[in-house]
Amino acid sequence: SVRDNPVIADMFYRDLRVAMSAPKNYELFICGDLNSKIGKLSKSDIDLCVSNHVGKFAIGTRNENGSNLLEFLIEHDLFLANTAFQHKSRHLTTRTGRIKDWSDPSSNKSKPFYSMIDYVICRRRFKSTLVDSRSYGGTQVDSDHKVVVARFQFKNRHLTFPKYAKSDPKFDCNLLAANPDIQMKYSTKLSASIQERAVNSDVNDTECNLRVDSLIKSIKDAAK
Repeated sequence: SVRDNPVIADMFYRDLRVAMSAPKNYELFICGDLNSKIGKLSKSDIDLCVSNHVGKFAIGTRNENGSNLLEFLIEHDLFLANTAFQHKSRHLTTRTGRIKDWSDPSSNKSKPFYSMIDYVICRRRFKSTLVDSRSYGGTQVDSDHKVVVARFQFKNRHLTFPKYAKSDPKFDCNLLAANPDIQMKYSTKLSASIQERAVNSDVNDTECNLRVDSLIKSIKDAAK
């Protein structure tokens, strides 16, 4: 926890911030046991737009780790996927622990308690593709934690960043300056291209377009 191990907690979030430096056009998911109780949203949380990052089906009471996680979510515009859907309580809680049963202080009896401290986290812009998220108990794993699953519908995803158009090819001008064979080939090709365009051009276009657009096209073709 932050209170018991503040240095380790700081290192943990520092490493997470390094992971968040991935390019924005890549999707990024954080999954696992964060040991953070984010808690049910209060009215002040809703007024402060915390609901942009946490769904209305989070459970429990927020602890100090939860406050640190919430700050991280807001800082990097992330969303807790498994707080967004209404399920039975057993599919919302992610860990089962035991505490002393204080109804009989003289005995050593304990009773189970349930919490939500494991999450699937995605970028908030990816929330529109989120179909469902919940926990599954009874899995054959040696752990007091449940498996948390999130489902996304990728066919609903739209291209966020446009594809860049291919740029013009780059030419090695040093070859033209230093290699006589390249100079001769380039000169021959350029002369032939200019002559061909002059023959095929309209008489009315010769004075302007041939000297500008057509000449530039000839230079590029010769360079290729």
